[in-house]
Amino acid sequence: MIRSINCPNCGAPYNPSKFVCESCGSYVIMSYANQFNVPKQTIDHIAEKIDRAAADPESSYPGTYVFGKLLGAGEIPIRMGAANYYTSALFSSGGKLLLTGTNLYFSSHMFNAGKTDLCIPLSEVTEVKHDRNQIVSDMISVYTAAARHKFVVYGGKEWVEQIRSAKDDPFYRKTAAAPSAAPVHEDYADELFKLKKLLDAGIITEEEFTIKKRMLLNI
Repeated sequence: MIRSINCPNCGAPYNPSKFVCESCGSYVIMSYANQFNVPKQTIDHIAEKIDRAAADPESSYPGTYVFGKLLGAGEIPIRMGAANYYTSALFSSGGKLLLTGTNLYFSSHMFNAGKTDLCIPLSEVTEVKHDRNQIVSDMISVYTAAARHKFVVYGGKEWVEQIRSAKDDPFYRKTAAAPSAAPVHEDYADELFKLKKLLDAGIITEEEFTIKKRMLLNI
């Protein structure tokens, strides 16, 4: 059973298995599986909301969050999973790989000393290959004109297929207005001061403080 947690946009409790916050309508995608494909129904719902917001200024698009990170306007998550990013023959960084309709992201685990964050626009990808070597059995190489990026992943062949598909499919090339957010409070300085006092007193957690601050500042 997946316990309820707080929405990164509005702070309300939500069930991660539903992929959407029932309070604000934000899409919130999380999975700790080694490889995970966002359900087709969820992808279609996100695309529909983006298209509607682009066509009708009065229709708001609440945004899509993956592990608490707000994706760019019009960006649709497709696949995510555990990965090691090889920056050299002797060094790799463990973390998560995320494929959206416009970018391939790598984010290293927070506890890694050599923290690495990478964004590869799919428009710059020239080739994707499924490789194997003597140590690992599932590696993908993502090529751009400037570099070759190597990742050890689960389900390498599926990663290759989906990266190629996302790059070539016009369905994912969306445009949309920026995600809507709560209006900024005019007295936000006082509100922030009160929140900081609650944090220092141990009444609220750091996570709760961050969520409330984002809501106040409209960020």
